[in-house]
Amino acid sequence: MVRSGFLFSYASGYLELSIYTLYNLEYSISQIGADQEMEIIYGHEMDKGAIEKLLLLDARVYPSEQQGDFQSLWKRFMQNKDSYTIAQLDGEPIGYVCAFPITDELYDMIKARKMLVDTEILPEQIKSYKRDHSYNLYIISFVIKPEYQGSEALKYILNGFANQIERLQEQGIRFNQILGHAITDQGYKLLQSLGFHTVGQVEVDSVIMETKVATVIETIRYRLQDWRPQRT
Repeated sequence: MVRSGFLFSYASGYLELSIYTLYNLEYSISQIGADQEMEIIYGHEMDKGAIEKLLLLDARVYPSEQQGDFQSLWKRFMQNKDSYTIAQLDGEPIGYVCAFPITDELYDMIKARKMLVDTEILPEQIKSYKRDHSYNLYIISFVIKPEYQGSEALKYILNGFANQIERLQEQGIRFNQILGHAITDQGYKLLQSLGFHTVGQVEVDSVIMETKVATVIETIRYRLQDWRPQRT
C-alpha cells in the first residue's frame, strides 16, 4: 500500500471522487513543522472569507474549467453550515471534507446515476439539521493541499469529521446512509476501506458507492485508535 497523500474531491462538472494515490492510515509522512499548529474548524465557525479561501484551495488542485464558483458554494453553505470539516495550519486551510445531508429524492437520483452534475443540485435539495430527524449524506468534496498530501492532515480531517458526526448525534440528529462517487481504482479502494460497497456502475472506471454513516465512523475510530491529534 502506497504511503502518500490523496485527493478526494469534487469538480465543478461532476460530483466525483478522485484519489491519485492510496493513503495508508497506519502511516503518515509528516510535513508539518514543529512550530506549526494544526487545528480543525467546522462550518458554523466559517464566514464568506473562509469560503473564498476554500475556493483558492480548490484552485490548487483543479484546472480552471473544473472549479466551482462562489455564489453556488455560498448558497449551499448557507443551507447547512454543519457540513464542513476544515483542517487549518497557522490559520490557513490545507484541506477539508464536505458531506451534505440531501433530500431522499436527490439521494435516490444519485444512487440511480440520474444526477451526477453538481451544478444541477439546488440549495433546497440540501437539508438543514433538525433534532429527532434522520439524514442521508453525500460527500461532495474532500480536498488536501498538494504539499500536505501524505502528511497527518488526512488523519486530522477524518478525526474531525467523526467528531462532527458524533457531536450532531449528541444533539439528537440521526444518520442513515452515505454515498460517494469513485472515478478511479484508487478512489474505489479508499471508499472500500471505509466500508463502502458498489451500488451502481456509471462508466468502466466510475462507480457509485454506499455504506452506513455508522460504518464510516466506526472504521475511522478503529484506524485512528492509537493516534492522538496535537489539537482538535
